[in-house]
Amino acid sequence: TSAPFVIADRMDTGGLGVGRSALVGSRGESWGMTSVAVGDSVTRFPSAAGQLPAVVNLRAVESVTVASGLAPVDVSTPGVHVWVRPKRPGPRVAGGADVSLTTPGMGGTNALPNAPSIGRVESWRQGAAFLGGPLSRATGVFVAIDSPRVRYAERDRASRIALASTSTFVHVVRRLGDADEVRIIGGIDRTRAPFDGRRQFANEAVTARGALGRMQLTWDRTTGT
Repeated sequence: TSAPFVIADRMDTGGLGVGRSALVGSRGESWGMTSVAVGDSVTRFPSAAGQLPAVVNLRAVESVTVASGLAPVDVSTPGVHVWVRPKRPGPRVAGGADVSLTTPGMGGTNALPNAPSIGRVESWRQGAAFLGGPLSRATGVFVAIDSPRVRYAERDRASRIALASTSTFVHVVRRLGDADEVRIIGGIDRTRAPFDGRRQFANEAVTARGALGRMQLTWDRTTGT
């Protein structure tokens, strides 16, 4: 037998999972008890359906820590805790951009006509960019944006399904002296994906849309020992 510490389903890996929230839980705990922290504060718990309250833009992430046991005392959940540490502006101006495209002719199809794929990406395009660095001797800023778009076919249905996600992230850091630092984190995420319960409708083209926003202010003071 196996006892996994973390169980994750339906992750957004840039393909069929675009715009869909992952379901993250652990053995013995529901995914409805998973908490997510971006930076220094817990965003909030998932919805009743287990949808996470954040769209993680990996270009804006320094590290991701997942704890399913022995979590710090300030974590107010017995379930999984996901802590996302955002990137900070560096000492020099640096950035990058990425544009990707997949056309229907670049995707594969099954050789057997009576064995259609459960889900197959037909077209995919993505644009992403990030830029960070100092604005002055005491202030730095890091900005990242990511926007994938996907169309895919499901089994042998003639209709095509559209997925989309847009994530914008801003991190401002200002030094107020040798002992004080102020950080401001802000972002807006938008998603579009098929509604999970669309099979109950005569017209299955039912779309679920989401909009998530965050803003947090942190003041750190370092004292001597």
